[in-house]
Amino acid sequence: MTGNDDDAIDIDPSGLADQDAAVDGASEANPGTEDVDVDVDVDVDVDVDETTGEEGPATISLNGGPEFCFQCASEYVAGTSVCPECGVGLVNDRPMAVTSVGSEDEEQLAYELHEWAFESRRMVDQVLTNEGVEHAWQGAVLIVRDADEARVDSVVDAIERTTLPTLAEDAPKEVYGMDGWDSEQQSELSSRLGLGGIAHEFNVEGDLVVLEADEEAVEAIFDALLDEIEAADDDGSELVALEGLEANKLMSEVFAAASRLAKDARDYKGVLGLSEHGQKMMGCKRPFGFDSATWGGITELVQAIQVDLENNGDDEDISENATALRDTLRNLI
Repeated sequence: MTGNDDDAIDIDPSGLADQDAAVDGASEANPGTEDVDVDVDVDVDVDVDETTGEEGPATISLNGGPEFCFQCASEYVAGTSVCPECGVGLVNDRPMAVTSVGSEDEEQLAYELHEWAFESRRMVDQVLTNEGVEHAWQGAVLIVRDADEARVDSVVDAIERTTLPTLAEDAPKEVYGMDGWDSEQQSELSSRLGLGGIAHEFNVEGDLVVLEADEEAVEAIFDALLDEIEAADDDGSELVALEGLEANKLMSEVFAAASRLAKDARDYKGVLGLSEHGQKMMGCKRPFGFDSATWGGITELVQAIQVDLENNGDDEDISENATALRDTLRNLI
């Protein structure tokens, strides 16, 4: 995504690590203090009047206050650094609910950041918080106001530039035409290239540009992805196709139900949730980007739990399958 050049910002990818190091150092040097002013190594203008009462770097509290998971909004006592449910680092600010982003009349925009490392998603969250941009998370999907698209694009682009390899200007390059590829397929391709550490970009014609030296690796990614696209197209025609955020929402609902059943096989809300959303999942095509083994494993677990619930099966079997389903989905939403 590309924002206006005038809105572009520079992000120091070491900012969050430097911030944590600065806090640790200050705590050791001043064990009696409760609050320490540190320079957040992110190159943005931050209005900190509400936090410190004066212009300057933001204040990070060391007084034992709660910390939050920016993805699931769970609250933890001081000293916890990672959300055990989501596996992401915690933040100091309480996250917004999706329904609180914008007014009832405003449109929302979703950024699917599933393929990003959690450090990068956390960096996006902290920059938007410092910028005062309303945002919330549904798993790894970032929700913002449609009116903030240009600003959020610039933040996302800046962080992508710091975390992904770039093309060397003087190196020989190879161009791949993208005719016939929809936006979701191109996004998946870009994600896989990034995960493979392959420098790439899309030119003004929309074609993919890579280094000639990476041609073999790129071809392998193309072949694998095209096989998956073909296999997805061959799925049963009577099944419903899920797209992007819709698939994530459904998996989030099934995850919530499975989490309840993992703790109590007869949890009322868990039984209802698994029955409703699990049934819908069974009637859906494999979402784009999922391999057959992963999606098949998910649906098999859902079906096994449904059968046990309908036939008053063993509670231990229900909880065991629900735990496996929960743990599988946790890495995907």
